[in-house]
Amino acid sequence: LDTDSAGGTLMDLLENEHRARMRDACLNLQLGEASETVECRLRGRADETWVELGFVRARSDTWYMVARDISRQMRAEAEARLLQRAVEAVENGVVITDARAPEMPLVYVNPAFTRITGFAASESLGRNVRFLYRDDVEQAGLLELERAQRAEQPASVVLRNYRRDGSLFWSRLRMAPVHDA
Repeated sequence: LDTDSAGGTLMDLLENEHRARMRDACLNLQLGEASETVECRLRGRADETWVELGFVRARSDTWYMVARDISRQMRAEAEARLLQRAVEAVENGVVITDARAPEMPLVYVNPAFTRITGFAASESLGRNVRFLYRDDVEQAGLLELERAQRAEQPASVVLRNYRRDGSLFWSRLRMAPVHDA
């Protein structure tokens, strides 16, 4: 695992908390594994450089290593985790629907939605949000929502909805289409 002629090793490049992963991978290779993959952060780098190190056994005493920079992917995953925690912590109900599917089913509801409506996530996911206003379809806001959906534009309307126990609640629904992946 020498990295240069000065005697430095690959372990010298890794953050301390990632060295155990590398040791485990090396041990597995020595014990006969044909390949190992380890994700590690390089030490002393202000930009948080992450690499994926792939090891493949060539012979009983020879391995090849391929290093791939995964820094962008790791930053995107950290940002997604942060955004998810933020959405789950807000007091407003947040839902995400799949506008590509015919019935625009719910694909995500945050904890506030389940608290406000009384419907568990398992009861809501896969359904169209229309289940919240039941048969109360003579609402001006619903016409505005349909128009905005067809035009793929944002909208903000006030609707009468019904909790799981049947009690009425009013909500301001803000819809914003997302046009990319």
